[in-house]
Amino acid sequence: MSNIQSYLMFEVLESSWRMLQEGIENAKNLDEIIVAHDAYLDNIINKGLMGDDEGSRSLAGQMNLVFDIADRFCAVQNRLFIDCLSEIDGQGRRMAMAQRNILEGKWGDDSDLGGNHHPDFNDSMNNMSGINGRMEDNEEASR
Repeated sequence: MSNIQSYLMFEVLESSWRMLQEGIENAKNLDEIIVAHDAYLDNIINKGLMGDDEGSRSLAGQMNLVFDIADRFCAVQNRLFIDCLSEIDGQGRRMAMAQRNILEGKWGDDSDLGGNHHPDFNDSMNNMSGINGRMEDNEEASR
């Protein structure tokens, strides 16, 4: 996004502004100022990929597709990050509980005695399967 912003700012707006200033400085009457201004607007529209021609529309459509894919990637990455933080928090709580049990003379984390997993473990496993599903959905959508 910053590359697109830089392109629009420096290659489109700034260069067009210089051309407008030159046109105004060289203008001998109001009509020439209007012509310079119209050229300025046309230049911004065409270089800014907002033109009405087929090439501009095609490129804008391709860029929208890339932006959409990037946006979906960021959403998946954000969800993965949140799930990882949740898992780290759960592990921290389990470790603290194990330390308390050890100090009380018990065996570490006894929450899974009898084959029952700690609820955080089950939540984590469900989160991981949900992450895998979301990643597969995004992979298919990007094809």
